[in-house]
Amino acid sequence: MKAAREARKAKEVDESKQEASVANETVDALLRRIEQLEKERFFTPPVQQAVQAITKYSTLPQDWPNPCERLANEPALQEHAFKQNFTLKWEVGKVNYKKDGVNYTEPKFRIELWRWMRDPETQQLTTKQYRVHRATFFEDPDAAVQVASEKGIEIDDQFRKAFLDEMRYLRIRDWLMEIFYPQPAARPESVREEVVGNRLVRVLETSGYEPQVIAHDKLKI
Repeated sequence: MKAAREARKAKEVDESKQEASVANETVDALLRRIEQLEKERFFTPPVQQAVQAITKYSTLPQDWPNPCERLANEPALQEHAFKQNFTLKWEVGKVNYKKDGVNYTEPKFRIELWRWMRDPETQQLTTKQYRVHRATFFEDPDAAVQVASEKGIEIDDQFRKAFLDEMRYLRIRDWLMEIFYPQPAARPESVREEVVGNRLVRVLETSGYEPQVIAHDKLKI
């Protein structure tokens, strides 16, 4: 009987050891798995969500009218013999930018004014030319529509593209006209108080005498 009890006890001890060994192996495996997951999370960059891309307006050159020929025929430029002395170059490109997590693509317009060079002795035109000015414009339909609205112009959706094309042309034409007909620079002026006819008045003094450059709105009596 004693031998049987000792054998049963020894068996129970062996089973307990085996269970403890299995439990330890399970815990070790779990710890190794956790460690592996932490390494993967640290060294592997998170998957980026796909960024939405939007093309607001076409970037195809054929979708945007080339203004060069029309500009060259502007009556105000003929006194400068524009076609004989100058040439215009037009290019449609595109610009990319990101806003609120969205990638946008829009067209941009570049126009350049080039002048033909003349022979210094004969004053005859040569085959050489140099760039005088360059400007870049971007499409802004909202601003164009707002300007029209402020002027009381109703825009029919049927003619919206023609309207926007015309507004874009006018912006470019204004840039070109400013080159050939720059606005007069602001003249220095001063306002002071003087006694005139026994009365204290405000006197505005400018360096020019043309009526159109005198700021009459500053002459407050």
